[in-house]
Amino acid sequence: MIADAEASDPRCYITADELNSLYVLCPWRIASDLALDWFWILAAIAAWGWSRHPLALGCAFVIVASRQHALNNWVHEAAHYSLTRNKALNDWLSDAFAATPHFISTADYRAKHIPHHAYLGDPHKDTELKSRFLITGSHLWKRVLITLLGGIAWQTLHTYTDRLPINAPRGSRARYCVLLVTSNSLLALWAWHWGAPLGWFYLWALPLVTLTPLLATLRVIAEHQSVDYAAAGHEQFDQPLAPAITRTIEASRLAAFLLAPVKFNYHFVHHAWPAIPYTSLQALSQLLSERGYYQCNPQFHGCGYAAVLAQLRAPTVSSTA
Repeated sequence: MIADAEASDPRCYITADELNSLYVLCPWRIASDLALDWFWILAAIAAWGWSRHPLALGCAFVIVASRQHALNNWVHEAAHYSLTRNKALNDWLSDAFAATPHFISTADYRAKHIPHHAYLGDPHKDTELKSRFLITGSHLWKRVLITLLGGIAWQTLHTYTDRLPINAPRGSRARYCVLLVTSNSLLALWAWHWGAPLGWFYLWALPLVTLTPLLATLRVIAEHQSVDYAAAGHEQFDQPLAPAITRTIEASRLAAFLLAPVKFNYHFVHHAWPAIPYTSLQALSQLLSERGYYQCNPQFHGCGYAAVLAQLRAPTVSSTA
């Protein structure tokens, strides 16, 4: 039995032997999942270039944005050295196939991301500010408009300013530049090949600064914002979040595709054990569920992204969902 004082500590629910098995990487699963994301991107661009149907353009825009979101989550996985335990190879693979296509590097992302884990909720050290954006009332439409006009993309770019590759060692800087130019040139050539010579601009660059950050913003809010914070009714950027939480959120296939690629919906267990790869997060979360952890701590679990976002949009003080 778990003592009352230990009920909120997930580590009391999992044995060391169980954890050791969950740290094992699955290279072929990682490779196939990443390849599938790139298949969606290339197929969406090709479908629009080939058909020239307006519906194909709209679908391609949404698909590409969702897979750009996925690529960012792959960089996140690499930031925890969970593509391969060989650190140099891990960063090279991430830079080549996930980071540089959308103009960042894995090392820069890692430097920005790790404080989010170490200082969750700290107003000065936690680098993830999107969790503080309210979606109650007019806040939602204000945030959607700002994001679709490029505001979040600009803010994100600003957070990387101090970590641009120009400050990196010469070899890393050269690799970044080569991979950035190569990956984006290949995307442009692919669009041109399928009859959309400007496709890189409106099916890669434009989603990257509009819909992609909107998907990421909604995900972060759902995974990190407490109901009590939402109920307070004002955005706080200079105060510690109390409580600072993470959630595991049940996700349908569509929600997982749009909002939680690379198993990001298992966010609570990721924060509890950051080095466990995404391929094991579902199994780990299932163990916690079977042993009653979420029943004892419902604030760390959500029944779906739509449900969680709806609750944060119309919150009730001291709710525990």
